[in-house]
Amino acid sequence: LIQVVLLLFGGMPVFDSIVHAFATAGTGGFGIKADSIASYTPYLQWVITVFMFIFGINFNLFYLLLIGKGRQVLKSSELWIYSGIVLVSTLLIAVNINSAYPTIGETIRHSAFQVSSIITTTGFSTTDFDQWPVFSKAILLTLMIVSAVLSTYDYFCKPAWIRNNHYLKKGFSTTPFYLISKILGAVVAAMVVLGFGPEFITSIDTGATMVGLGETLICIVISFSFILPFLTDCGVMEFLGVIARPVVRPLFGVPGRASVDLIASWFGASNAAVILTREQYMKGFYTK
Repeated sequence: LIQVVLLLFGGMPVFDSIVHAFATAGTGGFGIKADSIASYTPYLQWVITVFMFIFGINFNLFYLLLIGKGRQVLKSSELWIYSGIVLVSTLLIAVNINSAYPTIGETIRHSAFQVSSIITTTGFSTTDFDQWPVFSKAILLTLMIVSAVLSTYDYFCKPAWIRNNHYLKKGFSTTPFYLISKILGAVVAAMVVLGFGPEFITSIDTGATMVGLGETLICIVISFSFILPFLTDCGVMEFLGVIARPVVRPLFGVPGRASVDLIASWFGASNAAVILTREQYMKGFYTK
């Protein structure tokens, strides 16, 4: 709501404001113009930049703020690492592309926007960063493949700052099989984004389609990760289970709470259904 108001204040039409605010909040990046955000004013681009960064922060930290535990938020290593990556990447790219834009303000605006867009998988753009120098594109690509980079670093070096942090360990400490999968995915992404390698990998019908699909899956997984606690810990599963039990049990032979999984699958969000089903199985609600 705050973002909608700020966009309206900057002269963006009501429909545009609502669409872009929801796309920013869901880190989905679905714009309504062919040039994404490029044709909007610098003020509007800055507003979207700030909110892309905000929506990339762990929502648990916002909850801590609401209950008056601001000191715990400031002690969050996850927040500081995330903020540091965004800040350093923005500054390095701004220095590298400084000659491409007439003012330092415009340079920083484009740099900050693209970094926030890519690291949060939102996907908005204000400029064709494919025309940027190789160094800047390398930083953006690194943000895309950071999972493979940090997982490789953790597997071989076992740094304490990852192993001793619950969130980082869960995200980057992995098995050899998944490590290889991450590395292969990063290599394919690099080939597609930078436009090199065999055609059967970089073609629009193969690698480009896979990268585009990957962006969509990332958006679904990240968004559902925030929604999942409300479904499983706030009584939504139980409430819908009681209502849907007379239908789903006779038809499918599953408990009423499984109706949420079924609805998610029917509406095409099968990835979300897989996450939810696994969560329910790990908690003992489902059997093999």
